[in-house]
Amino acid sequence: SIIIKKQLNYIHDKDLGFNKEQVICFQPRNIASSYETFRQEMLRNPNVKEITIKSCLPHDWNNGNPITTDDNPNAQVLAEINQVGYNYIELMDIQIIEGTNPFAEATRNSSQCLINEKTARALEITDPIGKQIILLDESRVTVEGVIKDLNTKSLHIDVDPQVYVLQQHDELRAWHYILIKVASNPSDVIKALNASWINYNPDIPFEYTFLD
Repeated sequence: SIIIKKQLNYIHDKDLGFNKEQVICFQPRNIASSYETFRQEMLRNPNVKEITIKSCLPHDWNNGNPITTDDNPNAQVLAEINQVGYNYIELMDIQIIEGTNPFAEATRNSSQCLINEKTARALEITDPIGKQIILLDESRVTVEGVIKDLNTKSLHIDVDPQVYVLQQHDELRAWHYILIKVASNPSDVIKALNASWINYNPDIPFEYTFLD
């Protein structure tokens, strides 16, 4: 009983590196082609704090690619490639511990990226800011910032190397995800979402989940 109690306390109190509370997630289906219109419509609701997009749920691992650098081209590392909206880092309260966020609304630089601490260690990069990461298709992204390692998976496994690249609004697909940060009254937000959903997807039931 003591061991189980300690385990539950650990799970409850563990700092995951991001804020999972009050975030509604759903796949957009037909909203994908009209995302910005939908976003502005929902932001008029005072109970909606912010809205962003991601290619998959934060705890999913569905886009892994080998990455490398010019400094050590033979050392390939399998990394999780995360496509995120420009405001994803702020919405999820993710801490940047070195450098800056290249996805800020003023810049939105798609040729730059964020990496986590594990990526820097795995690639043996001691001074990552300004270094280029080579992706599977030989494209290159420049490291602009390093984020704190996030526990987005089971606490039984190590944190994976993660690379965050910008996902533009017109790159949102039906099977990707919209994430809504609720300021207050989540039941009102869900009701508003359902009403808006019917306009875009009249023949598909609205299905959602809370990230936590």
